[in-house]
Amino acid sequence: MKDTLKDINRPHWSGLAERVGKIDDGYLSLDRNENLDEIYINQVVDILKNKIDLSKFNRYADYYNYYNQLSDFFNISTDNMIITGGCDEAIRLSFEACINPPAYLKKESYLRINPTYRGAECNVADLGVTHYVVDEDEDNIITALKKYKPALFYICSPNNPSGKVYSETFIGTLCKTFPDTYIFIDNTYADYTDVCYHDYIKYKNCIIAKSFSKIWGLAGMRMGLILGHKETIDEISKIRPVMSVSAITLELVSYLINNYSIVEDTIKRNKDGIDYIYKYFSRSNVYTEPYINHIILDPPTGLIDKLNSQKLLYPIMKDYSIWAIKLTTMPISQCLNIFK
Repeated sequence: MKDTLKDINRPHWSGLAERVGKIDDGYLSLDRNENLDEIYINQVVDILKNKIDLSKFNRYADYYNYYNQLSDFFNISTDNMIITGGCDEAIRLSFEACINPPAYLKKESYLRINPTYRGAECNVADLGVTHYVVDEDEDNIITALKKYKPALFYICSPNNPSGKVYSETFIGTLCKTFPDTYIFIDNTYADYTDVCYHDYIKYKNCIIAKSFSKIWGLAGMRMGLILGHKETIDEISKIRPVMSVSAITLELVSYLINNYSIVEDTIKRNKDGIDYIYKYFSRSNVYTEPYINHIILDPPTGLIDKLNSQKLLYPIMKDYSIWAIKLTTMPISQCLNIFK
């Protein structure tokens, strides 16, 4: 076993027993930023049952046609993308490819914003490099990049958990100013904002990770993408798993792209729900921005009792305050069922 694993504290799946027990008991999960749109969920279930060929489950998927379809959808060449098993695989592959191990002649480091998605830290923990963190402030980010000169900088935009969105101009500035640092943009929550960074994959140091787990509602299907310069993609592709995404997942994504109005409708319902929930709690102390599908807030009087009486799962966010909680947002009709 790698020596770097010995100092990592990450319990095995058994640590989820309590949560799984609650889910089995009928609790609704408001703790994982999943797409809870009941209309959309029912549509996807119908698609799986009646609209796609499930007999493909016994075959290895040939990605060729899916790459061409994704290329048309994103208006990005197939040479600039890698299909991955969710955004987490996109993160892992990029980190492994771009950050040299300690035995390398040049000692390297890694920088990330804080707070951010904890999966980033999980995927770099065993690589044996020096870790640095910087807050979300743009000036502080530039200062940290100049000071530490990391091999890779992880930035999530919109950021999980804060919802902060970095401008296209700022991301472009990072790519141009720091050519020796890979600027890795976790763009999982892209559909909650109109900001787009795709133009910057013309820089060899720009890597964008996409996910179909949030607004597309396919968290359990595990589908993601890496977007980047052709030379960068060629290098990362050398260590990609042969076939990490199931044929059924790819067929479902293909159907949804061909019938994209289904996704557009759930985007609208979810964005309307976000607007509603932020207005509903406008008098509370809110710590997040409305560009992500959750809200972190100090709960007003009576909210905790209301949530607990309805068997809802939600996390405590002690990094914000001793009272703060996080709630996944939903379409307005479902919000009304809970908060009426």
